[in-house]
Amino acid sequence: MAEGRQHTRQAVVVGAGIVGLTSALALLDSGWHVDVVARRVGPDTTSYGAGAICLPYKATHPDVLRWANTTLCHFQAFAGTAAGLRAGVRMGKVAAFYRQTDSFDIERLYPFRHMFPSFRVLPKSCWPTFGPGVSYSHAVEYETAFVDPTLYLPYLLETYSARGCKITLCDLTSLSEVTAMYPTASVVINCAGLGGGPLSRDTTMYPIRGALVHTRLLQMPHGWSAMIDADGDGTGLSSYIISRCSHMVVGGTEYTGDARTASDSMLYERIIQRAQQWLLPSVSEKDVQGSWTGLRPGRVEVRLEVEQQGIDTASLDRKACGGPIIHNYGHGGSGYTLSWGCALDVVSLAESCANEPSPTSPFEHAKL
Repeated sequence: MAEGRQHTRQAVVVGAGIVGLTSALALLDSGWHVDVVARRVGPDTTSYGAGAICLPYKATHPDVLRWANTTLCHFQAFAGTAAGLRAGVRMGKVAAFYRQTDSFDIERLYPFRHMFPSFRVLPKSCWPTFGPGVSYSHAVEYETAFVDPTLYLPYLLETYSARGCKITLCDLTSLSEVTAMYPTASVVINCAGLGGGPLSRDTTMYPIRGALVHTRLLQMPHGWSAMIDADGDGTGLSSYIISRCSHMVVGGTEYTGDARTASDSMLYERIIQRAQQWLLPSVSEKDVQGSWTGLRPGRVEVRLEVEQQGIDTASLDRKACGGPIIHNYGHGGSGYTLSWGCALDVVSLAESCANEPSPTSPFEHAKL
């Protein structure tokens, strides 16, 4: 990440998860003065518990593949540096297995496969031994970026703070509060994840409950960094195992509309049992070191656009309404996957806002 040019304009980023912090750093690199306002930071954010594989998942938008490819290129370059190693970014291989027979369609299942030069259909001679009753029909293998959030998020926070910036902890109820806090800000960036909807009166947001278990580090076949049962059980319980430097992440769930975050020991037990049967027979409950449950920010489509709040024609007071807002939320399970691609588009939108005259009609929209 570059040191950035001289600050001439002010941006306020709402949210300190992966999307917010990446947007903040991209703006800093482009010469903006940046402040971050957030309800939670670090381990208290959804981003801290994510699986964090660079792979489009539960995110829809015409630009998803472009954003994902941009992010993957960034992580590929970063993974080869000393800073990348400290930040927990590395490249690794994924093996995904399918039970489908007649409907296995590479074009439909992997429209993003061209991102991965090593992508291949995995011959059965390379398959490991699974648990009893497991019958897969197809498998694929590819290399992508892996991020350890417990290292990467602190790295982003340290990088942000080292450049003289600060984070203000605040439980906002609307984006107008940000305008009041920072009346000279040129633009506000809404990166509040699941909270981004209520802050902008967007009723299309919904939670996707995710749960996973941390276990001690075990050896996976063929040096794979992740194994995935791509079909799941049809009820929202899926299986994947991600290997990290000091432990493994075993998941998981995708319960749409479920906002529960309380610890659920029975669910965690089912996650381990299913991973043991369908992926790695050597993993068991005695290996468990911890667990996590969080809410992915679901939306029918990622929202990345400008909302020009304009002038309050009743009071003719621009500060009463505030300047433009760039919305950057609704990334589903792809916050890390889309982070840098979306952040660079945020910079482009912010530059356009700064160079355009103030609008005279409220709530004009411009999509990138």
